[in-house]
Amino acid sequence: MLLLLGSASLHTLALQARQRAQQALVMRQHDDQLHSAAMAFLQSAAAGQQACLLEWSSSLWDGLEAVCPQADPTALRAGELEGVGWSVLHWQPDDGIAPSRLRLALASTSAAAEFRLTQGVNGLVLQEGLRRIPATEPAS
Repeated sequence: MLLLLGSASLHTLALQARQRAQQALVMRQHDDQLHSAAMAFLQSAAAGQQACLLEWSSSLWDGLEAVCPQADPTALRAGELEGVGWSVLHWQPDDGIAPSRLRLALASTSAAAEFRLTQGVNGLVLQEGLRRIPATEPAS
């Protein structure tokens, strides 16, 4: 009986370890997808007249027709990359105190993150790392 209980305990521990490893893998995949989405956002923003919008908070993009007449806020708010949809929860440009911040969510999961960006020689550059945030934040 003692041998049976010991065997069951070891089996349970092995299953729990496997489940934790699988969850960690899913988190890394989501982080990679979020990072790719942030890069896609930057690429889209650098194309054409979209860069004008990056000077303003995303909550103001819809009212900037006179300032950025050629820009399309809708094109910056969402996209799809390798079959995974993403959307901007919030964009906040550098205000002189804090660096630019981009909050993104993946459409098919509850994964969302905030990225910090700095101005580089060739435009905005993602800083290392991301901060996971709740995906339920209102879009702006």
